[in-house]
Amino acid sequence: MKKFDLILNNLYCGKTRDMHYLFSDIYNDILLKSSSFGWHYAIYPYCFDRHKGLGNYLIFFTLDGNGHILYNGKEYSALKNTVTILPPFFPHKYFVDKESHWEFYWVHIEPYGIKNFIDSILAKQGVNFQIQGIDKFGKYIENMLESPYIGIENEIYISRQTSELLHDLFYASVVNYSLNSDNNNFVKEVIDYISQNYMNQITIQNISEKLFMSPCYIIRNFKKYTGYTPYAYLKKYRLMKSIELLSATNFQIKEVAAMVGYNSVSHFISEFKDEKDVTPNEFRQKIKIIPKM
Repeated sequence: MKKFDLILNNLYCGKTRDMHYLFSDIYNDILLKSSSFGWHYAIYPYCFDRHKGLGNYLIFFTLDGNGHILYNGKEYSALKNTVTILPPFFPHKYFVDKESHWEFYWVHIEPYGIKNFIDSILAKQGVNFQIQGIDKFGKYIENMLESPYIGIENEIYISRQTSELLHDLFYASVVNYSLNSDNNNFVKEVIDYISQNYMNQITIQNISEKLFMSPCYIIRNFKKYTGYTPYAYLKKYRLMKSIELLSATNFQIKEVAAMVGYNSVSHFISEFKDEKDVTPNEFRQKIKIIPKM
């Protein structure tokens, strides 16, 4: 997608690459919806002042420069490698002053299905925080901007990119939070171990032996910094991976269950339905036209 002049109130405010997408109602209860997203290189007098806020989450990923963000009675600086998350329905304002510029990616994500997820990030990090590897989040937005799909296939593709962006943001925020705390990076080690071994049978004893820490210490402190016990995180991670397989492959349900670490297909179906309110087969039927990407 080409860069275009960024014009606000008939004034030149920099360059933009953006997309505003209107989703259909076909998969309201399944897809994550990024209704608009893009990249801005903003200069003065760039400014948005929303007295009633928005109906969705607005997330900025700052690449360079300095943006000013007013939210909840405070002013925040969006500097290089900063993530800023503005919750729905809160008044806010963001702008660039005369002496600066602000280069950033941004995305509007509707709250359905992600509220608890993003709120857990906000609880750990606040609305404005620095993070490592911010460029990779821009890649997800670039993927959405350059999507080769149309119609429902594009909606599914955007949903998938949004899911991956949010999971990476959650992972990065957990690691960022843990590395700034007194537990060093053991949380990162637990998450890495789960992501590398979720397809196998994992017990707290396995993790304990791997990290040379007591099971009680791991359970207590992992939950303190992530909000989940190791088992609960493992369960969510397995279900996330199963959704990827159900969406993009033709493996049978029992094969998917085995590939993500379940010995019992009935146990997998039960946990999947508890999480998504549909069985794996019902989920697949609803998105049976998903292309392989």
